[in-house]
Amino acid sequence: MGSLCTERLDNIIRTYQTKKLFEKWKMIVLPIIKESISFFENQIICTRDFYKAETLVVIVHDAPDVIGYPHASINKINICSSFLIDSLNLYIEWAIKNQYGVLDVNIVSCLDTLNNESYNVASATQEVCIYIWDNHLEAADAKNIIFIGVGQGCQGFIHLMEYRDIYDRVDAIVQFYGDNSLKAISSNDEIVDWYFKHSLVLTSNNHPIWNLPKRIKRKFGRVIRSDSNEINEILENSFNKVSAFFQDILESNIAVVDN
Repeated sequence: MGSLCTERLDNIIRTYQTKKLFEKWKMIVLPIIKESISFFENQIICTRDFYKAETLVVIVHDAPDVIGYPHASINKINICSSFLIDSLNLYIEWAIKNQYGVLDVNIVSCLDTLNNESYNVASATQEVCIYIWDNHLEAADAKNIIFIGVGQGCQGFIHLMEYRDIYDRVDAIVQFYGDNSLKAISSNDEIVDWYFKHSLVLTSNNHPIWNLPKRIKRKFGRVIRSDSNEINEILENSFNKVSAFFQDILESNIAVVDN
């Protein structure tokens, strides 16, 4: 099939997400001004005036899952029985209803050009997290910043913690790894201690780390075993725990200021 007749499904999904987030919350696309990550154009969506918000929620995630049933005899998906599952909407809605600013970053898993063979999704994720911090978060008015990583987004935040001094600005970080390999903080003990105290790290129920005989080290964060194995089920089933975790931290910050 020629390129004029085809479109990758992940691009279609992000276009749909952008449309829906604008219609519901008036969220808009944040332009990219760095050539080396220009492929993230249209992948970063934000609430209007997010840089003025007192609390800012930054979500970096893989594309949502699509559940489909292929036709038995041909390599096609039955559209009528295929579904987009995006449990992150729970967290976006929670943030906006609490009048928090939101930055939503969709990780580009592959490129639709000849450069795709040299594309490294881990490096790209790390670079876009640094870019967002340097160009937007550092200049934002937010007194409280919350990170939510999903899938590849988790390692982007780990990289950011190791290469930028974020600790006076960021209050909490929740990482949804699912069954992906956990990434540890390799910096000094002070940063490891901060990460453990300010994090929730959620894995699938059957994650290999739970088969290890040794206790999980603090450098991986505060690791929690989910009851579920699918990432969307983990996101949905953990929502009350995660939102309460964020709320407790934000309320403790208010108490410190009041005192």
